[in-house]
Amino acid sequence: ALAVLGAAVLELGGSSAPGVGDWFGLLQPVMFGLFFWKTEQAMQEFPDQALPFTTVQVFVCALLGAAWSALDAGGMPDLSALSHMSDVGFDLALLWLGLVSTAGGLVL
Repeated sequence: ALAVLGAAVLELGGSSAPGVGDWFGLLQPVMFGLFFWKTEQAMQEFPDQALPFTTVQVFVCALLGAAWSALDAGGMPDLSALSHMSDVGFDLALLWLGLVSTAGGLVL
């Protein structure tokens, strides 16, 4: 309930009427909680399968994110525009975000 309230403050705090994106933002904490609840149930049933579960979850998130991006942009975005971001600090931050924050949090 607190997460939904926080999302409501962030999403509905502006002066414009709520749009579709605002409703997605409000739904996000509910779906996140449901996701972790279902993951917890699965881990109780299969306690030695944390790494395979995490792998599937990260893969599905990446696949859905790429599909959404492709649909929103009318095709896959041109990633050559990101070539200037080949700096080591950016690469390390991206690895941290993908491996430690996302996958690490799911394994725990």
